[in-house]
Amino acid sequence: MILAPFPEMTPLATAIASHLDTGCRPLGWHRFPDGESLVTLPDGLSGDDISVVATLRDPDRLALPLRIAPATAREPGAHRVGPIAPSLGYMRQDQSFHPG
Repeated sequence: MILAPFPEMTPLATAIASHLDTGCRPLGWHRFPDGESLVTLPDGLSGDDISVVATLRDPDRLALPLRIAPATAREPGAHRVGPIAPSLGYMRQDQSFHPG
């Protein structure tokens, strides 16, 4: 398994990787002036299991790149791809909101 963290999650992913005795290869992420994101992964991940380490503490900005990352990892042949996300945005909307 290889951990592929979002840029701001690299310190956490590095700590997790050391406990799991696995690799950590940060994602590349470029934001264009119009707000679009380009998510890239390092070369050489063909056949590996990839865990994308992300947070959705700012879900409107981060949810789409998290959705794009697995497809980006599968293009060069990653075996399995899944998220590690300590903060999942919009979770409070799973149930009806009750004011007060």
